[in-house]
This record gives sequence, structure tokens and C-alpha cells, in this order.
Amino acid sequence: MRERRYDEVSLYLGNSNWGADPKTLRTTALALSYSTAEYSSAVWARSCHAKKVNAELNNACRIVTGQLRPTPLLLLYKTAGIAIPDIRRQTHGSTEKHKQETDLRHPLFDHSYPRARLKSRKSFRTVESVQPDQAASHALSYGTHGITQQTKPSNPQKNNFRQEENCREKIGCFDSCKPFDLTERHFSKIYTRTGDKGTSATYTGERRPKDDAIFEALGTTDELSSALGLASEFCREAGHPLEDRIQLIQCVLQDAGSVIATPASSAREAHKKNIVFNDQFVNDLESWIDEMTKELPPLTNFILPSGGKSASSLHVARSVCRRAERSLAPLIRDKEIDEQTLRFLNRLSDFLFTAARYCAKREGREEKVYLRPKER
Repeated sequence: MRERRYDEVSLYLGNSNWGADPKTLRTTALALSYSTAEYSSAVWARSCHAKKVNAELNNACRIVTGQLRPTPLLLLYKTAGIAIPDIRRQTHGSTEKHKQETDLRHPLFDHSYPRARLKSRKSFRTVESVQPDQAASHALSYGTHGITQQTKPSNPQKNNFRQEENCREKIGCFDSCKPFDLTERHFSKIYTRTGDKGTSATYTGERRPKDDAIFEALGTTDELSSALGLASEFCREAGHPLEDRIQLIQCVLQDAGSVIATPASSAREAHKKNIVFNDQFVNDLESWIDEMTKELPPLTNFILPSGGKSASSLHVARSVCRRAERSLAPLIRDKEIDEQTLRFLNRLSDFLFTAARYCAKREGREEKVYLRPKER
């Protein structure tokens, strides 16, 4: 019997890659331990050492060991240089948890993360058949995402919460499971912590420094919308019919921000379809300008920002609009965005100038004109 085994070993070694690669010699000891560990065969198959040992050499190692008692599983991981399952699971879990807490695009963003694994690998259905009592069924309904029908406990007057906790321990439910309440309101966090290192993401998902030309233009456009909001309040208090128009302009500025946040260098066709900017807004501004100009006296001098709170706030918004135009110039020069947004801002500054004069005239305020200072 022993001679037959030796012959089989010789036959397998003769057809194996024992002498083909010097690296194989260093992995033979691993093959001896892995080949006899039936339950660790899957680990051996995924190991980098398995690629260096062919089937013949592996069978020879099985014969040499004589199907002895397999090496302990934790030692196999250590010998092969593979992290044990607990460490791998912990590393994977912490990485996913960080993504879940910081990435808005993560499907489980802002959801509770389980603090422990299931105590049993059996399915819930199998455990439910073993624990048929009413309280366990009640806890199961909470542990399966609220899909199954909930059954009330037999005695609701007693400590139901403690009963449910005991059942969770029996069936291996997550510690963070809680009853699903449809009336519970979900609050999303305003902070993401993703920009703490000085970068921000565009609509295309590309991350750029916060002082990039894209975010400079976005910030100035946002500042313009804030200035328009203040001017709208002054116009409403004074009774000027500009509140609805200013609100529409603020909405258009939001669309303009979407265009700015989608640079052509990283945008796909799906992104471009969602940021179509309408030229009709420019035509609306021109018609509003012509409508107000008919009620204003012709300009003969340069006028200074003045004419009351409404007019002055509109002049402030106009100057911010001019700055927004300047911030868009390098992006258009690099062909990152379309020129339609710049045309809208250019026409918007003309509208704000005309609207400031219009408010001053309606309030009966005098516009201060530019006069050359006398030479001393």
C-alpha cells in the first residue's frame, strides 16, 4: 500500500510543475496544509499561491499528508498572508460606513448602520419556524424592513418593548432595528463634510478646488440672487410691481447655475439634456426694459446709485451682476459653458439699471447725477 502511494506521488510529481518555477518550491508547504483542509479549499483557490501549483502537485501533496487533521483555519490565513475574516469584515464595514455618512449619492446615505452581524446564518423563515410564538413573529415584522404584516403581542399592557428585545436576541436581529413608522418625518442633514479639504463637486461629479473658475462663477451668481432677494423686499414695501419679475429672475439664475456647474470638459450627453437654457428669458428681459423705458426721461448725464432704498438695492444687484459677467468670461473663453448664460447676465444688468431708475421715478426720488469736481 505504501509502495503504491510512493508510485502515485512520483507520477504526480513527474507531471507537475515542481521544477518548472523556483517560486513553486516556496509554496509547497502551503499546498501541503491547504490540500488537506477540506473546508478551506475555497480560500486556497482564491489565494495567489494556488496559481503557482497545478493539479498534479496538489494531488501529490494530498497523498503525502495522508489526509491528516487539517491546519486550524486561523493559522491558514496567517500562513497565506490573508487577513482573517473579522479584520476584513471590519475594514470593509468602516469603509462603507464612511461612504454612507459622507457621500450624498450613496443609496444608504443618512440611514442607520447595523452595529452587529446576524448571530445566525439561517434565513429568517427558518428561524421563524423554530420560534413560532406570537412575540417572535411580532419582532420579525420589524426586522424585515416592514414588509411582513405586524402581529400585536398577546398582552400589550405589559413590557412589550422588553419582549421585542428578547425576541430580537433569539432570532439574531440587528441591534439598530426599530419599528417602521410611516408618520415619522425624515430630516436630511445640511452638512456633508465632503468639502472640508478645500474641494467641491460639480454637477458631473468631478471634484475641483474651491477657488476654481467654476465655483467662482457659481458663488457670484448665488450672491446676485441674494442681492435680488433684498431688492425684491424693498420693492414690495414700496409697492413697485417688480416682485414677481425678480422672483422669476432668481429662478432663471438657478438654471444658469446648473449650466455653470456642468463644464463641457466632463459633461456627458445625459448631463447636457438636463441643463438646456432657454433664450426666451433674454427676450423677456428686453421687453420689460422697453416697457419701463417708455415712462423714464432720457439720460443726459451719468447717474450715481441713489433714488431711495429700492433703487439703491437694485443698483447693488446690478454691480454684482456685472461681476458675475466677468467671472463667466474665462469659462466661455475655454468653451466650458455656452454663451447664452452670459447673454442673459448682460441683459439682466441692463434690466436692473432701468428698474432702479423706474423705482426712483415712481417714488418721486431725485436721481443724483455725476458732476465733475471743481479743481482746487
